[in-house]
Amino acid sequence: MKVAFTTLGCRTNQHDTAEMQVLLEEEGFSVVKPSDAADIYVVNTCTVTARSDYNSRLAVKKSLAINGNAMVVFTGCYAQLNSESSAKIEGLDIVLGNADKLKIANLLKGKLKNNSLQKQLKLAEIHKSDIHANRLFRTLPVTQFQGRTKAFVKIQTGCDEKCSFCTVVLARGSSASDK
Repeated sequence: MKVAFTTLGCRTNQHDTAEMQVLLEEEGFSVVKPSDAADIYVVNTCTVTARSDYNSRLAVKKSLAINGNAMVVFTGCYAQLNSESSAKIEGLDIVLGNADKLKIANLLKGKLKNNSLQKQLKLAEIHKSDIHANRLFRTLPVTQFQGRTKAFVKIQTGCDEKCSFCTVVLARGSSASDK
């Protein structure tokens, strides 16, 4: 199975994408470029601005323009904060919250086992845990970042500041780090 990733937003999202790639490659999935035909497209979204929301939705359309029969997984901060409205985006099959990103391999393996990778004709499935409930910091060893020459080291996720203009604490939870 070929899987392609489109990543919008911050370096944390880029690291999250690299972790999901590691998990899927370990399960035998082949990672291809977003411009290539794939069986599954994963859009790792951003919601910092209205423009990033638009670009997240546009990434779904671009993926389906390449392969209209592909499964599309919508994850990231936009998916976390707007899961119900995300599920209504035409062509989406799975909405995956930030706390559930590292479950992507098991989720897709289960769909393959049940032979249910077909396109959804209804609302997308929503898999979203409470981002504030489990603040254990987990990161996977990542050896490469697609399309990048420098690596990112994830030392923290979330934020404790709760600024009135910022959605990070809502999308990623309170601050959590390894130690």
